[in-house]
Amino acid sequence: MENKTKAFTLTIKSSLDIIFRHKIIMLVTFAVITFFALIAIKFKTPIYDANVKMLIRGQSVTAAETYIPIGAYGIHYTQAEIVKSYPVLKRAAIALNLQNRPFDYEKNYCSQLKRMYIEYMAEKAEKNFKKYSPEQQQQIRLDGAIEDLRRRLTVTTLPGTDIFVINVTALSANEAIETANIISRSYTIFDQLQQLAEISLRYGESHPTVVQLKDNIKYATDNLSGKPLSDIEAIGTASVKVIEQAISTGYPLGRPRKMILLAALLIAGFCGFGIAFAYGYLDKTTDVPYILKSKIEL
Repeated sequence: MENKTKAFTLTIKSSLDIIFRHKIIMLVTFAVITFFALIAIKFKTPIYDANVKMLIRGQSVTAAETYIPIGAYGIHYTQAEIVKSYPVLKRAAIALNLQNRPFDYEKNYCSQLKRMYIEYMAEKAEKNFKKYSPEQQQQIRLDGAIEDLRRRLTVTTLPGTDIFVINVTALSANEAIETANIISRSYTIFDQLQQLAEISLRYGESHPTVVQLKDNIKYATDNLSGKPLSDIEAIGTASVKVIEQAISTGYPLGRPRKMILLAALLIAGFCGFGIAFAYGYLDKTTDVPYILKSKIEL
């Protein structure tokens, strides 16, 4: 049996021939990829962020007994981890009232398609939640709020400086600003609590510094909010200082939806052409009818 194999030469005529012969494959591929891209875009809720800059006063912090064994370089990373600690985030979560936030809170910021999915999942979560006692429910909600806050929080140290940046993401720019401010202020309260514990053990509860620290902590706790403060109030009396209160660009993170859709359309087009030309290559290089005819004659 003679084996016939045709050489595949790509010309304008052969390209157009492939496009017209396999246009169904191209259209289906384009439609499928575009459909899934649109679904992905609809399920992408816009996320905003805000940043707070904190200053570590090296002399005051290293003078505290807690930090004596830690080198100056390690203090920055230690403080960065303290920001994400349970006591700091618990105070911030309670101030933001996150533990009472409904399960379907995101539906106020997402698309109609994702809203239906969120409502379904929220209803399912509510049913499972009812098997716990009210006290357990409150604790689970609080722990969940703290973990969600920790997930949305990043702390970055600036090399060669005593400054680190607290970054928080949220579903709106105002919420991100409020959350970042509250976390930074909760962190300064925790820092003062550390000072209070050390000084009260050393000098007693009636020492003027101890009394002053208690007053400062009570005032800061009672007035903990995300509202902008004056520079003096923001700096405060802790050994860590807020040198720049929360700011946000006001633009969502990531690429714009139109750009993502345009990229998806280009990818869909290239994939459609690619699959069509792959089929065209197989058709041109193998003469299938001739092979079948030769087998019948044998």
